[in-house]
Amino acid sequence: MYLTVLFIAKMAITIAGTNTFHIPVSPVKRSAVDSKVQEERSYTVKPRELIIYSIVSNSVLKGLGMLLVAQQFFDQYLKNFIPVDTSLYVDELRKEDIYHAIYTVSLLVLALLFISVFLSIIYVLLKYYDFKVWSDGDKIYIKYGAVNKKNYSFDREKIKGIHVKQSILMQLFGFFKMEIESIGYGDEKEEKAILYPMCTHSLKDQIIEGMLCEFKYSGNTVKPYNSAGFRFFYKKVIFWAAAALVCFFIKPRFVIFTLVLLLFLLIMGYFEFRNTAFGIDRNLIYMSYHGFNKIQSILKMTAVQSLTLSYSYFQHKKGFCDYSIILYSSNAGKVLKVKNLKDDIIGEAFK
Repeated sequence: MYLTVLFIAKMAITIAGTNTFHIPVSPVKRSAVDSKVQEERSYTVKPRELIIYSIVSNSVLKGLGMLLVAQQFFDQYLKNFIPVDTSLYVDELRKEDIYHAIYTVSLLVLALLFISVFLSIIYVLLKYYDFKVWSDGDKIYIKYGAVNKKNYSFDREKIKGIHVKQSILMQLFGFFKMEIESIGYGDEKEEKAILYPMCTHSLKDQIIEGMLCEFKYSGNTVKPYNSAGFRFFYKKVIFWAAAALVCFFIKPRFVIFTLVLLLFLLIMGYFEFRNTAFGIDRNLIYMSYHGFNKIQSILKMTAVQSLTLSYSYFQHKKGFCDYSIILYSSNAGKVLKVKNLKDDIIGEAFK
C-alpha cells in the first residue's frame, strides 16, 4: 500500500514537471480582464489641469458668452424686481476726469474678466469631468462628462490625422490640446473630436508614441524665408492705416488709440510667421498654421483629396506660394492652408 502511494506521488511530480495545466477562462471574463488592464493604463485629466486649461484656452470666451446670456436674463426677468437705471452710472462716468474714468472702466473690465474665468472653470470642469482615454491596440476609447456624458470607441485605422492646437496663452506656457481627424467622431454641430484637452509637450509625445505611433512625424519641415516675412504683415498694416484714417476724420485725438490696434496686428503677424511650417515624411504630411490659435496637423496621405499650389503675381515673382490641402472628411470641403512658402517644396520632398 505504501509503495503504491509512493508510485502515484512520483507520477504526479513527473507530470507536474513536464506539463503546465491552465484553468480555463471564459472569453467574457478574459475580455473584461483585458479591458480592465487597458483602462488602468489610460491617460486621465486631473481637476487641477482642467482649471489651468480653462484659464489658458479660449474657454474664457465661453465664460464671457455665458455672462452675456446671464445679463440678458437679468435685463428681461429681474428688472421688474430690482429696478436699476444704468444711465445714471454712465452719466456719472462722463462727469469724471479721463484718468478717473479709465480707472473705473479698468476695474469693471477686471471684474467681468474674473467672473468670466470663474464661469469658464465651471463649464470646463462639468464638460471634461473624469476624462479618460485608453487603447487596446486596435481601438481607442474616450469617455468624459459630468452632466452630458460622452463615450466613444473607434478603430485606429479610421483615424486620418491628428490636430495639436494651442491658444496664445498655451503657446506661451507650453500646453497643447489634441484632436482627431476621424469620420464619425466629432460630427455633431460644433462638436470637436477631442483626444486630450490639455497636455504638456512630453505627455503629447507620450500619447502619440503609446496610442498613435503611426502619426509620429520625424521628417524635415520647411519654414518661410525671412524675405517672405513682410507678406505676413502688409495686409494688417493696410487695415490699421484705414482704421487710423477714419478715426482722424471723425476725431483726430482717437488716432493715438489705434496704436494699440497696430501693436496687436503686428504681434499677430509675428506669430503667423513663426508658426507656419510644412513637411512631408513617407506617408505623413505635416502642416503648421495660424497665429494666436496655432494648429499643427499631422495627416495620412490617404486622407488628402487634393493638394493645390496658389500664388499672386508678386508671390510668383519671388518664388513663393500658398499650399492648400482638401481632406476626405465628414465636413465637406475641409481645407487646410499654409502661406508664403517656397514653391518647390513638393518636388524636393519626392526626390
